[in-house]
Amino acid sequence: MKFALGLTIPVLALVTAVSCENFDHEDEHRMHYFQNSLFNIFERMSNTLNRNQSLTEDSSGNLYMLNIVKSLSLNAPASNLTSSEQQQSVELRMAKLESLTTTLLQNQKSLQDQLANLKQSDVTSSELDPCQSANSSGLVHLKDLRKDAYCEMDFLEGGWIVFQQQQVNSALSFNLNWAQYRLGFGTVGKDENYWLGLEPVHQITNSGDYELAVEFTFGGNKGFARYSQFKLAGEAEKYRLLIGGYSGTLADGLGNRNYAKFSTYDSDNENYKENCASYWSSGWWFDTCSGER
Repeated sequence: MKFALGLTIPVLALVTAVSCENFDHEDEHRMHYFQNSLFNIFERMSNTLNRNQSLTEDSSGNLYMLNIVKSLSLNAPASNLTSSEQQQSVELRMAKLESLTTTLLQNQKSLQDQLANLKQSDVTSSELDPCQSANSSGLVHLKDLRKDAYCEMDFLEGGWIVFQQQQVNSALSFNLNWAQYRLGFGTVGKDENYWLGLEPVHQITNSGDYELAVEFTFGGNKGFARYSQFKLAGEAEKYRLLIGGYSGTLADGLGNRNYAKFSTYDSDNENYKENCASYWSSGWWFDTCSGER
């Protein structure tokens, strides 16, 4: 998916016939300065769009061009005006040029900011999350993250990326360090034990709107908790949990962890006197160490 950018900018049609005898050299210099500034800004904006065509074209390959509205000519004042009226007319035109130059500079900054945001989010939701278009459960490859993931299509209408799977009798230790939780560990698969990784989950959940489902199976009994809002902040914020909108048959075990930071035994980020990750031999979004997992 590519992002389309449409931007409408009012631009004056500059036709400067500076032949009036009362139009002094200083005024002429100012008029030419603003005129040249406008065209230089517009040229830079057009060049910026052309250099980023892959980001600003629609699905048919058509570039979303700037919509230029040429609305005003800046001719020299009419010769039948008095000297004072001619000077006033010149000052009015130059004031309009100054105002327009300011507007164009603001639009140029806005365009640059929008393109920067598009570049940052050029890894799109559909590329990061192939489960959106999967037809059956199984392994998929997250190309831009260079990782495999498991898509669950039979649980709660399907389309789920499984980012943690842990069985009670698992031989895989979850008492691992920050770097391992960041990148992920274990073997991805239907009946395997693994953790997809905090950074991949952060990248995926920040590419669109996501929800979280927790499924618990014990002795043939199943339960689930579902959250309609789910996102992880970046590593600078210790992969802070953003979650809400609970429903399900299990207790709401994560609602009180909203805004909690992730902790491991070597990176203790919860607001508690003990290191809960060491206590529970696992990384998690802890609050206190009592009944955490």
